[in-house]
Amino acid sequence: MALCGIGFVGAGSVARALARAAAARGWRVCFYDIDGGKAVEAASHYGGLSFGSMEGLAAESEAIVVAVPGPTAGRVMVEAAESSRPGTLVVDTATFKRDVVAGARGMPPGALAALTHPYSGGGCRGLRSTTWQSCPSPGGRASRRLRGSTGRWASTP
Repeated sequence: MALCGIGFVGAGSVARALARAAAARGWRVCFYDIDGGKAVEAASHYGGLSFGSMEGLAAESEAIVVAVPGPTAGRVMVEAAESSRPGTLVVDTATFKRDVVAGARGMPPGALAALTHPYSGGGCRGLRSTTWQSCPSPGGRASRRLRGSTGRWASTP
């Protein structure tokens, strides 16, 4: 059994907002941040654990939320998935920008990826062999772009 319900890579404002909601619903939240002090502070604030490495966090989390700046998010998603248990959901909070989508395309076989953002860049075309999940507004730009991709996707109302 994993030590963490949700592991957050990054301990900035987006991760903390999501962790606050998750912790309020009884999820054990854990953090890794390149600034170890931020991870310790966030974990202490939300009653969770902090990890000194992303690999340690990924190995002990049921789901992983990548909440890092867009330019690094794709690479971080792949690294988190490679260090996680089989079937662990890896969620990105950055965007559908090309570098994030390119990184998500490099996910290991069987990894579950979710790219989430209310808007999307032009990089969604040509996604294959991965299940993509998003929460686009019905009929919105993200919804149309996902419908046009070759990947399978699920929309949460």
